[in-house]
Amino acid sequence: MGKGPVSKQTRGLPPLVRALAFGCILLALLLCAQEVLAPKGGCIDGFYAEPEDTIDVIFLGSSHANAAFAPAQMWREQGFTGYVLYSWSQPMWVSYHYAVEAFKRQTPRVVVLEGFGLCYGTTYMTPADVDGTSDDYSLRIPPSLNRAALAVAMSRCQQNSPPFYRYLPMLRYHTRWKSLTAEDFTWFFQDHATTGKGYGPLQTVEEFPVPILEGEPEETPIYPQAEEYLYKLIALCRKKDVPLVFVVTPYETSGAEYGVFRRAARICAENGVPVLDYNTPGGRDIGFDYATDLADHSHVNTAGAQKISTDLAAYLAEHYGMPDKRGDAAYAAWDEAARMEHRDAQNITLRFTLDMAEYFRLLMQDKDLAAVITTQGDATEADPSAPRAVFRQWGLDTLPLEQSGMQGLYVVDGGKVVYQKTGAGPLEYTLSWGGHDVTLRSAADNSSTTVDGEEQSRNRPGVNVLVYDKVLDRVIQSISFSTLHAYSGYTA
Repeated sequence: MGKGPVSKQTRGLPPLVRALAFGCILLALLLCAQEVLAPKGGCIDGFYAEPEDTIDVIFLGSSHANAAFAPAQMWREQGFTGYVLYSWSQPMWVSYHYAVEAFKRQTPRVVVLEGFGLCYGTTYMTPADVDGTSDDYSLRIPPSLNRAALAVAMSRCQQNSPPFYRYLPMLRYHTRWKSLTAEDFTWFFQDHATTGKGYGPLQTVEEFPVPILEGEPEETPIYPQAEEYLYKLIALCRKKDVPLVFVVTPYETSGAEYGVFRRAARICAENGVPVLDYNTPGGRDIGFDYATDLADHSHVNTAGAQKISTDLAAYLAEHYGMPDKRGDAAYAAWDEAARMEHRDAQNITLRFTLDMAEYFRLLMQDKDLAAVITTQGDATEADPSAPRAVFRQWGLDTLPLEQSGMQGLYVVDGGKVVYQKTGAGPLEYTLSWGGHDVTLRSAADNSSTTVDGEEQSRNRPGVNVLVYDKVLDRVIQSISFSTLHAYSGYTA
């Protein structure tokens, strides 16, 4: 049978429709390409893994907020949810657009603003430093009109910035194609949920004097665009009918910065925004100790964060009727996240301990830790008396610390030695940690510990330790007590 005439409608789409379709496909490909090219691992990836309309408090701010606000602790103590939507050196215009981003997914009961971003141009970081850091990290939010508006705001507000269109990932990161990895293509399909909810604990301790203020500091002018966006954030929260709380966390603060916070406090008072000042002797009395609660000149450590988070959580619960969702099946993931964060916090002391005797005491007294210990090289090349005493205390064969050229493999679990083998080497042993395959090797020229085929050992002459947390189901540290460092702990 012959074919009939082809109708006009079947000859193809009209040219305009075909052009529009081609343009849409090209645009979609360009958007995908630029997201692949953009660096991964932004500060707020975990925020998008949170279910919509489940976050009670949004915390905005810089790394000061990241170090000071612990949502999992607040959950344990008061039962409400929170997320720290921070970015490094976050200036006020970024805080505002992050708030816009937050309101697209969440209906928070309260927004908390950490105030360091108002000190643009008056703080220890120069505007160029802030701008460079902000350029690298602030735009790591999904493509949207809000991201475009943020790029425009950064171009307009920063002292050092390119035209806004230069923030397009395709233009900014086009040379990254040379170093792309599989993760760049699979990143968007991965789960980036975190138990910390934007909190980044710092364990180091640096002592600073208690600030002494002679009278009330005079107001310091705020960088105009920073003040503009403070007003815009106040207006945004008022429009959303969500209370805003202004917080200043402790750090080594200049007189000009105190003046900025004084002006900000006046603006807040005029607009019904409460101020919680943890940064002055006359601020909130939480027992903050400048000798023990700072990690460095600009961030609180875990001890300081615990005090701030306890007080702030109690304040929010008292003044804003925060719901207690503990025990609610819909929020069971928060119970688990809080448990995991609490467990992780318990390990911090161990991870920052470099004295071998104290390290093994902490390790062997924790029933939820397991470890493998391997030796490498001649363990007698440095004075072995101290590590030998440690081995004897915990029932580990001291042969590698007694005789030159001897090696040792050891496995401890919950404070008990469950396997050990010593001799001339090379020595090998395999075991399983929660379904993970672990292989140990000890020899004169190599110390190897692989977990699921991935090398984890520090492989230093002396004693190498790999620690596994059974609750967290992951390796928490690889450390060496090396003859190269007189058996002091080394993690680099």
